[in-house]
Amino acid sequence: MSPNKKNKICTVINASTLQVLQSDVKKALAFGSDYVEIRFDYLHEFDLDKIGHILSNSLHRCVFTCRKQAEGGKFIGTENERIKLLKKLSLQGPAFIDIELSTLKEKPETAKVLRVENTSLIVSWHDFSKTPSFNKLSEVYKEEVLLGDFAKIVTFAKVFSDNAKILSLYKTANNGKLISFCMGDRGIISRILCTTMGSPFTYAALDDNGTAPGQIPIKELRRIYDVI
Repeated sequence: MSPNKKNKICTVINASTLQVLQSDVKKALAFGSDYVEIRFDYLHEFDLDKIGHILSNSLHRCVFTCRKQAEGGKFIGTENERIKLLKKLSLQGPAFIDIELSTLKEKPETAKVLRVENTSLIVSWHDFSKTPSFNKLSEVYKEEVLLGDFAKIVTFAKVFSDNAKILSLYKTANNGKLISFCMGDRGIISRILCTTMGSPFTYAALDDNGTAPGQIPIKELRRIYDVI
């Protein structure tokens, strides 16, 4: 783990092949990342035995997710196929499984299906165009904490004041159970400050090619935290 225990970072891995996945995970951890989020919707090959072997030494530092297209993902199969894949992945024993709030509302049984021993459930919600009202964000948070172990709320910052709105959620959230920040260039400050407000970690890119606008490369974000 990184020597900086407070400001933890999860680097998003969007590899398309298992060879690149292995290399990218190794790089992220070497660069000071505490966790890695594996975006399985980017992966073009699904050999679960090989995946288990590649990640065997770092499963306790992995977030597994597979985003549907309606939530900004790349998965092209059916929704049932995606849920089955997530179930198989959960049996590998990662630290976290990330599933969308919309999925749990459509298929409430999914939360039970994905719950395995020693794996925590992150329930996520994204708004890729704006940051809604604080009341709306609070409603989303309340729905998420009823369904999972951690609530994740990510919105797009159209104006700088959206950062204050999203960070205000931490004042009413259960300590350490909320992951919330803004996307976009105007939201970068909330990505940095969210860990000081109580988020268990923030998200970074492996390099300049992130999966969301405003993601900071891991080496640069780790350097900022070390200076702070």
